[in-house]
Amino acid sequence: MAPYLRRRVRISLAQTVRPCQPMQLAGSQCKICNQGIMFEDEATWCAACGSVLHCNCLRQADQICPSCMRKYDPPDRHFVFSGVCPECGTSNAPPQSNCVACGAATRWDTQAEYNAFRAHMKATSHRYLLRAVGELVFAGFCVLVMLASLFGGGAITPVGVCVVGFFLLASDGLLCIVRSRRIGAFR
Repeated sequence: MAPYLRRRVRISLAQTVRPCQPMQLAGSQCKICNQGIMFEDEATWCAACGSVLHCNCLRQADQICPSCMRKYDPPDRHFVFSGVCPECGTSNAPPQSNCVACGAATRWDTQAEYNAFRAHMKATSHRYLLRAVGELVFAGFCVLVMLASLFGGGAITPVGVCVVGFFLLASDGLLCIVRSRRIGAFR
């Protein structure tokens, strides 16, 4: 694929799809000490109930969550990583929280969030495919009008308008097929 088209597809994907962001910890309140959390790295959350906790408070509470009264369930055991970046399509092996190429999020906190995002990607892929089919049909219509105009004897429409319409619709239709395939390949 030409570099220009690759850049256009990447820009379009960046504007179309957004993965779920990981849980925001800074600004939350610790369920043990009721103090605010200033920095992400000083806190964690219980995957069983979603309670936000200071790491130090959790250690002092013997790893027992005060909300669900169970042993602390670390969230990183439940993280789901995509196989490829949803923005640029770069492989995410070994799994990392962010894409090494573009910095997009490639981690979801739960399987349910990941499944919801995959469903969104599939729906977006179908929309692009429908748009591509529509644009290619209208590009074909431009060709028919242009041929009728040239060989029909009557001046139905200026041929230049049909030529421009054909190239604009056909190129955008083909680009939509490329976008649809790239989005549909997300895993």
